[in-house]
Amino acid sequence: MSSEDFVHTGPGTSAGRYLRQHWQPVYVAAELAPNQTRPIQVMGEAFTLYRGENGEAHVVADRCPHRGTRLSLGRVERNNLRCIYHGWMFNSAGECVEQPAEPKPFCEQINIAAYPTVERLGLIFTFFGSGTAPSLQELSGLEQNIESVSVVRHPCNDFPRAENNVDGVHVHFVHGNTQGLGESSRGVGLPIKISAVETSWGIKHTLEYASGVEENHFIMPNSCYFNWSYGPTGIRVHNRLWYVPIDDKSHQLFVVTLLADNVFKRTRAGSEEAKNSLSVEDIVAEILAGNQTFDQIDLTSKDAILTQDAVVTCGQ
Repeated sequence: MSSEDFVHTGPGTSAGRYLRQHWQPVYVAAELAPNQTRPIQVMGEAFTLYRGENGEAHVVADRCPHRGTRLSLGRVERNNLRCIYHGWMFNSAGECVEQPAEPKPFCEQINIAAYPTVERLGLIFTFFGSGTAPSLQELSGLEQNIESVSVVRHPCNDFPRAENNVDGVHVHFVHGNTQGLGESSRGVGLPIKISAVETSWGIKHTLEYASGVEENHFIMPNSCYFNWSYGPTGIRVHNRLWYVPIDDKSHQLFVVTLLADNVFKRTRAGSEEAKNSLSVEDIVAEILAGNQTFDQIDLTSKDAILTQDAVVTCGQ
């Protein structure tokens, strides 16, 4: 099987069909207020995300079937979405429920695509596939353990970025000078032994160090779970990540940090970036263009580790 089967995820592609049969995070829940709409792009397709007055999030088609106007420009009314151009209104199931300017409305003949949408772990998840959506039970009941939820856009294909997280050797070289991870067993030295075993959910990747054993879990098709010891404190940090294609040349990395000790929270509290600082994507572009060096990455930034990974994977 060639790499082409993995890196192309648009409609009709093998990888695209497979990814669409799994729930995908599309937005950070706290960043979408009631009555707001947002345009989103996932696997080469455009969609409209909105939150109704009742607080429920919905994902529907990108364009109104009347004149092709983008529905993300529309207005939320109760839990429906009204096109800003001629006022056609659609409910969360994609059914047209109102056509103000039509002398004889034909709403029952008009539908747009609508997709199952739920919220878990501070993220909005959508199912873009066919048939009945699978259960998301594995993500239920963990909300009280969330330390942080974030998303970072990376200007490269999602596949090498996902592969990077089961690469135990790179941590010592790429992240060895970062706070916490650089001071952990993964950052201090190279693993003595690396092994992997296929599981019912993906791959369990075991790293043996002089100081102990660490594990990563790749969860099919595009997620990862790992926990690591935060530097010399011994605090265990748990992360769940998803690599969601925007298109074949960019993706969004969703990161949820769970079960983090209060000491870890206090350590992180002073590391928030200034509001006017460059985004991860901008920093990556500057480094790859030769305008900055890898060693100039701000190690006090909350995105330092993500930025380091982004540089080496986007540089591929």
